[in-house]
Amino acid sequence: MKLSHTFLEAAFLALLDCSRASAAAVPAAASSSRTIVLPSSQPSNAPRVPANFPAFGIDERELIPYAGGAGKPNQFSNNLIHSVNSRTGAASVIRIGGTAGDFVTFNASQSEPVSSTGFTVGPSWFQSYKNFGDNKITIQVKLGDPSRMEGKRDLPNTLEYASRAYNAVTMQNLDAIEIGNEASAYDDGKYTPAAYASAFLRYGNAIAKRLGLASGLAIFQACDTASMAAMMGRFTPVEIFEAGVNKNGLVKTASEHYYQSTTAAKTSLGADLMNHEAIVSRLEPYKESIQYVRNEGIPFILGEVGNGDIGGANLTFQAVLGSALWAVDFQMYAMSLGISRVTMTNKVNAGFSLWQPTTTGQYPAAVRAPYYAQPFIADFIGKSGATHVQNHNIALPGGKGPDPYLSAYGGYESRNLARIAIVNLHLWSDITSAANSGPRPTVHTHLKVNKAVGSTVAVERLTAPHGAYASAQQGITWAGEQWDYSPDLGKGRIVDPNHTETVKVQKGTDGNFVLVGVKSSEAVIVRMV
Repeated sequence: MKLSHTFLEAAFLALLDCSRASAAAVPAAASSSRTIVLPSSQPSNAPRVPANFPAFGIDERELIPYAGGAGKPNQFSNNLIHSVNSRTGAASVIRIGGTAGDFVTFNASQSEPVSSTGFTVGPSWFQSYKNFGDNKITIQVKLGDPSRMEGKRDLPNTLEYASRAYNAVTMQNLDAIEIGNEASAYDDGKYTPAAYASAFLRYGNAIAKRLGLASGLAIFQACDTASMAAMMGRFTPVEIFEAGVNKNGLVKTASEHYYQSTTAAKTSLGADLMNHEAIVSRLEPYKESIQYVRNEGIPFILGEVGNGDIGGANLTFQAVLGSALWAVDFQMYAMSLGISRVTMTNKVNAGFSLWQPTTTGQYPAAVRAPYYAQPFIADFIGKSGATHVQNHNIALPGGKGPDPYLSAYGGYESRNLARIAIVNLHLWSDITSAANSGPRPTVHTHLKVNKAVGSTVAVERLTAPHGAYASAQQGITWAGEQWDYSPDLGKGRIVDPNHTETVKVQKGTDGNFVLVGVKSSEAVIVRMV
């Protein structure tokens, strides 16, 4: 991620201000009732969600803290990743990349894995790539910003780095090779899609030849444009593909980056994260590229995603239940648009991270609240490999437009409605005076269900007794389970054995229904089968 072109920053901050003003106009929720009617049969436009949709990103400079050193895997990281894999039945994709990856240099004679200054790696660095077991790895290799000394291009060095990383990962565990990072910011924002496409083809062909890959093998990840570039509609995948980036058939996936907010501005949990309307409007500029790339027969992914775009930490904003609920709603909505993967990024000490992998001078090793979105998303997708998703807008009381703080999604298997996710983003917490801390409101949902559904449905919750400002260490649970460094290195443990609620299906004059209450600052999955 880069924030080098100030004209993009200014426009982005203006858009954030508009989003905050809209959010501030909506009063705090009181308990209410809503009827939600999702199609009982799969809509024709509901995209299929790949089982490996929930993915993990690791800043390239932070590979060793997250993965562990040579022959010493970080079991805390691996356990957390496994808790997601076990729910989908698919290996996770782990992207090792970011801004640092465009400044890395390989030194074959260096004894230590990584230099203490700058970013130079030696041969032992690549052993850490082996520590993620059977998960799939996206390797980023340096393209480099030609306008910056530390980004000076050196194709022979990039080829050596690519070869070492590839040999460590092996073809069996390789997802893709990403060439460069956020080229939209190169040359202080003056770099062009045509220049990038030309450089991508040159490097891609050279890397494929060096690795002995079959001619025309689609194994490269292209685009990887910065979040703000997408907002401004410049340097988009559409422009890059039209410039010929895939004329040799090398592209396996096309990626853009996404950050919901910027810590260069004042941030508000309610306005910037817990706001479905903000998610919808922020993803709007991506839709053209999503459709274009899908029409090319190539998966569109968000290859670097965070709740805020600066690596520093604002833990009361970024590492609380409200941020986890944002991550749930964002990923659910992304699924409904046909996005094939969302890669939640991680960096040591950064507020957007899903977990802190090791103890540092700033923070102990710990799970952060946003991690809880990942097992929720994985459980919604399930193990069938054939789940389709549709977003359902919920009207405000009185039918005055869609509710910016309440959303619902239908998950379909074998063409039948199998699961419903409901996300209540109304902010409530008893931890801080900045939140509504009176009695916690509940939205009582009246869900229509198919006659084929049995006599009951099952309900599971992502919640915390203290609401939106609760940290992971303050009682957050998903389906009665908690994760943390202690006592089990992130394996997860059930703390509420009665976490699955059984709700009776009732008969009404216009069909069967169930009543499910969803509290403010809470999300649920309702299972039909």
